[in-house]
This record gives sequence, structure tokens and C-alpha cells, in this order.
Amino acid sequence: MGLTLPKTIRCTMINEHILAKGQRRQLSLKETAKRRYVALKKSDLIDDLFKSGTGFEEMPLATVLEYAEAASGPSPVATCSQT
Repeated sequence: MGLTLPKTIRCTMINEHILAKGQRRQLSLKETAKRRYVALKKSDLIDDLFKSGTGFEEMPLATVLEYAEAASGPSPVATCSQT
């Protein structure tokens, strides 16, 4: 495939559901990042656009590329704070 995957891959959302232990809490990635004090991976770039009904195909290319670059990389801070 052209990329090397680590032996262990963690899913942030599955971890959050397990850690919630049946408690009612917001489990979106944005709320999880706030609760864990980690970076939001540029979600602030697109949140308002999505809320206004704008899809990726209508967003400025520079915005989409900046968001994709940040979202595609691993998040070691988030992983470390979840364990």
C-alpha cells in the first residue's frame, strides 16, 4: 500500500464510549478534544461552513487542503491522553 501501519491502532470514538461507562456525555470528536485538552485538528476551519450547509466540494481548496493535511496525520497527544 505504500505506508507502514503501527501494530496497535486506537479508535478515539470507541475509546470514548468505553471510558464513558454508560454516563451521558457528548462524544463528538470536538467535545472529546476539549475534555482531553488536545488540539482540534483544524475542525474550526470547517465547522461554520458545514453548519451553513456548505460541503467540501464548495469550500475554498486551500481550506480543504489545510484541514485534510491536519486530519490525516496521527494524533499522538490524543492517543497518550486516552490511555
